Amino acid sequence: MNITRAILPHFRAQGHGRIGFTSSASSWGPLPFMSHYAASKAALSTYIDSLHKEVRPFGISCVGFICGNFPTNLGHPREEDAPEFAIQGPALADYNKLMGELGLMFAKAFAQRTGELDKVAKVMVDIMKGEGIAAGKPWAVSIAIGSDAFDCGEQKCDEQLRLLNEWKYVSYATDRDDHDHVTPKEFLDFASML
Repeated sequence: MNITRAILPHFRAQGHGRIGFTSSASSWGPLPFMSHYAASKAALSTYIDSLHKEVRPFGISCVGFICGNFPTNLGHPREEDAPEFAIQGPALADYNKLMGELGLMFAKAFAQRTGELDKVAKVMVDIMKGEGIAAGKPWAVSIAIGSDAFDCGEQKCDEQLRLLNEWKYVSYATDRDDHDHVTPKEFLDFASML
């Protein structure tokens, strides 16, 4: 964020600029025991959406690359970590079963990673420049990178819409009795990510 704050005055002065951020599909599908990571990525995604709206009038665009499962060192112990970091279980034995299930899923997912880092880098550069695979496409504030990221995002949207509709009566039940249950279009326009 400090780099973004530092570059924004220059982009505003020149009347254009593009800022790319790397986020994670975990913001759409948080996993057990990774709440801190998923929460930080969800916060970053919200920051990107809001910042894009703030700087768009100055010709500046933001994009969040919502990355899936690529061969990185995420989840691997660092040199300064204790050797037991990678094998120790949860602090509470009650979580052992869930931790074991998660470990099996990770082993399978890591063995079947679909993403290639060279392709990710090329696609990100193309998007930032509006060239290659992104040529002629309208700017998007959020782009899934990887088929698993796309599937995770699609599942999140489908499930969220289902839950919204199932609980709509509760949402509406909290309105004033004289309210028409219509949200002002101006508010929805400001809230839109498109």
